[in-house]
Amino acid sequence: MSTLNPLQVQFLEKFQSSSDHQVIGELNSEARCKGWTSARATYLWALKEEIIKRGWDFSAISNMDNTWCLRYEVKLTGTKIEIVGDLH
Repeated sequence: MSTLNPLQVQFLEKFQSSSDHQVIGELNSEARCKGWTSARATYLWALKEEIIKRGWDFSAISNMDNTWCLRYEVKLTGTKIEIVGDLH
């Protein structure tokens, strides 16, 4: 198993202590961002890890290769992430 860097640990801990509402809010906030940095990539990695850990179905915003499309505002219904609207 690979060792996590401090930024990965920081983001994982942040999401672990977040409510479902806060995690969805972070996902919607990121859907509005257009910039790309390595820190954002790490942030999104940790966000996705938390969503997977919580057992949420994010198929509405994922592709066949399990990447996700961050162009939609979403909501959580039970354990399923659903699209509310297109942000672009």
